[in-house]
Amino acid sequence: KTYPWQFVLIAVFLVGWGGSRILTSKQLEFFRETSSGYDSNAYLLAVNIMATLETSVQIVIVALIAAMLREPVASWGVFFAHFLAMAWTVVSWSLLFPMVMPAENVSTVLGAFFAFFGLLLSGAVPPIGFEAIYAGDIVEHLSAWLSVTRFFLEGMAASEHRCLPEQSGWTVSEESINFDRANTLMAYNRFSYARHDPNATLYDCRGWYWGILPTICIGITVRYLGFLAMHGFNRGKQTKKPVFHEIRKDGKCGILVVVLLLGLVGLVALTTWLYTRDLEADYEYVGIEKWVRTALEQNLTELRETLNLTDWNISDIPNLLEMNADLDTAALTRVTLPTGEFPDEFMNQPDPTLVPIVDPNVDPNVDPDLLNGTLRALMSAAWNGTCECPCSEQN
Repeated sequence: KTYPWQFVLIAVFLVGWGGSRILTSKQLEFFRETSSGYDSNAYLLAVNIMATLETSVQIVIVALIAAMLREPVASWGVFFAHFLAMAWTVVSWSLLFPMVMPAENVSTVLGAFFAFFGLLLSGAVPPIGFEAIYAGDIVEHLSAWLSVTRFFLEGMAASEHRCLPEQSGWTVSEESINFDRANTLMAYNRFSYARHDPNATLYDCRGWYWGILPTICIGITVRYLGFLAMHGFNRGKQTKKPVFHEIRKDGKCGILVVVLLLGLVGLVALTTWLYTRDLEADYEYVGIEKWVRTALEQNLTELRETLNLTDWNISDIPNLLEMNADLDTAALTRVTLPTGEFPDEFMNQPDPTLVPIVDPNVDPNVDPDLLNGTLRALMSAAWNGTCECPCSEQN
């Protein structure tokens, strides 16, 4: 996390000052135009679009240089996605401050804001690390809203460590369905990465993008707050009456203000829910499904070869189980499975009821024990009522 932290601080200042300059350099013109009756909403929308496009091109170049200086362990997409999301939030704050303070003070305040909160609440440096952020108190909210580097640094660090092999202690494979994910270094208190996403411990080099959506929503909320600030601050310079005067004069204005404030509350609530919710741990389902799928594919192949049905489509093979449903159950035999072939939760359950395997129409040269073993392998998971995979007993 040290390399992205050092690199992002430079990018934050450059992008922030560049974004704010669009408004500060034209502030007098803005007041003049709005005083003349021009639509300030259209102006703000144009500024947002141009600032976003300009800084996006700049930050893509920065991300490319950063990736070239240090080859990413995970996907290159991690660099571009997190740099772009970080730039989106930085520009959002850069467009808010010029709306609430004089232009000559914006650069100083922005620099202090980015430096103080970007360092103190980033989670990368003491005394506030990710363990303190995930403790569930006010620090988590302050870090998410005020630190533009918080989700960037965690996303970069978690993505890099998620691509390390299982023996590193950071990750586990999908097939390790009985392993306690809390014992990995990813969730260890010293690092405390991705505490709201238990699936981050699965080995995956495609990256970890959990923080992208909250970052985008924070940027939208801050820009919406800038929209409200444009209509609420410096109204005298725009030759407009104060907001409270307008509310007393026209009741519809008061209703509009309430609706706009409710919109702000809704955005804050949605964003807060996004970065505080605990995602469901789906690695057990993924692991079991992958294991069952692999086992079925292997045993279906063996069944085709055993019955000399290699010309059949693989989707037609399960019909053999239905064909056996009306046969005599007196000739039922069972073959013990090798230890470790199935997960413990399957092996500890009573043997499933098996269909008979004796069929006068089947080639008499077929080994019944071999056929029964393949049938049992096919049906063990599906017939077990306590199977913790998303399938019904009937399926």
